[in-house]
Amino acid sequence: MESTTSPRRRALPRAAAALVVAALLVLSGPAGPSATSAKTLKATENASLRLQKKSGTMFRHRGKVTGTVSGPAYSRIRLKGLTLDGTVTVKSKHGKLHIRIKGKARSGGMKPFFEGTAKMSGGTGRYRKAKGNGRFTGVVNRSNWSASIRAVGSLTY
Repeated sequence: MESTTSPRRRALPRAAAALVVAALLVLSGPAGPSATSAKTLKATENASLRLQKKSGTMFRHRGKVTGTVSGPAYSRIRLKGLTLDGTVTVKSKHGKLHIRIKGKARSGGMKPFFEGTAKMSGGTGRYRKAKGNGRFTGVVNRSNWSASIRAVGSLTY
């Protein structure tokens, strides 16, 4: 039996996953030695995420981030219409980085495009006092809920 959910509503969870991954990548920044003074870096990240669990409007994803900072990532994203709002966490060898993301799906169909903003919100280890901002774009494959994301931004830690 075919779902009665509209294509736009089905595209949102994928877009949310992609946004979360992108946000994590953009804000994770490079992993270099810690210093007593703040260090600001430009970061470019790529993420690949898979849907782990869906409950109502809440989506959880897991995946991998590569680029300036690499490591496993997980996210919790809530969808309201075409709007995404949630958190992404990237776990590197230097600590965890928490990222708050907000964005929107820009299309429907089987592979919707999404974009948004990401804001660093601290973490553990080197990223305990991390701050940063960035933008992300991505695509979600609705046939398996996988998401590919690219993020660019700055990170201060």
